[in-house]
Amino acid sequence: MSGGRTTPSIVLSVLLLLWTSPLLAHPWGGLVVDDSGNIYFTYICPMDGDDHLACVYRIDHGTSTPKPVLVASSDPSDMILARSPSRTIYAAERVGSHPYRTRLWRLAQDDDPVEVIPFSPPERFAPAPYAVADDGQVFFARDGEIVAYNNAALTETVAKSLSTSGVAVSPGSTWLLTVRDETSLVAVIDNVLIAIEHGKPADRINGSLREREPPGLPFRGANILFDIAFDGDRTVLAYFGNRQVVEIRDGGGRYIPLRAEPPWSPHGVDVFGGKVFVLESTIPRPSMNFWDPDLMLPRIRVLEDDGRVTEVYSHKKK
Repeated sequence: MSGGRTTPSIVLSVLLLLWTSPLLAHPWGGLVVDDSGNIYFTYICPMDGDDHLACVYRIDHGTSTPKPVLVASSDPSDMILARSPSRTIYAAERVGSHPYRTRLWRLAQDDDPVEVIPFSPPERFAPAPYAVADDGQVFFARDGEIVAYNNAALTETVAKSLSTSGVAVSPGSTWLLTVRDETSLVAVIDNVLIAIEHGKPADRINGSLREREPPGLPFRGANILFDIAFDGDRTVLAYFGNRQVVEIRDGGGRYIPLRAEPPWSPHGVDVFGGKVFVLESTIPRPSMNFWDPDLMLPRIRVLEDDGRVTEVYSHKKK
């Protein structure tokens, strides 16, 4: 998520790509919450002006002002967030275009990011998508498989048994990935939510995450799921195209705890302390005039555990 010095942001480039192809990674923003309640989210940096790089912002607990804590090294660029179950925060920095180069950072509250994986070609590390366990083990999707990464190279394929759950797996079909617990992952493969435990058959949790033709799509190709979070007995998804937060509970039940009004759409989600945190942006329809003064604005809302919805942050154009 960034742009050029005199060219439109990579936000625009990715959205144009979405008009013609399936989503293969987070396009421009995600959200995670650390164990102190600080909110991390990705967006362009600076938010105002013509020069943009991908950026990770943090909003400290109890405040409403974001500050950049990690800025991409070059242009064009992307930042893709993840957290471990114990809420260690990671950011994958992806730069260039095909073939991308990607490295992985571990973030800390002292604002001193640690490089975990140096810049690597996509066959060695590709955050499309990726997840990190509490012990630091990194997983990512590659060529229709989910593989484990170590410091030297790729290790073994984790998800050899996906076909037993009746899900067709192909390159690009794994949209989202997160660590569920010490022994298993949760993945979104096309329209299906699956639990994957190493060495065991995959468990199909829900097979109807998205609607086939939801009304009011922001643009053609927008019927996509952008982000995922796991919280004990539920998986929460940011359903960008249908302007919804989708909750899948153990047993497969599907619920809609939060909706966004047009022109807002969610593309980042996490759960902390029973609350659902959502990153949303304005997407104009039917035009795509990104550089109008009042377009492409982010906000963060929280669905409280008592059902109230509060706004933590909303950017106003200068």
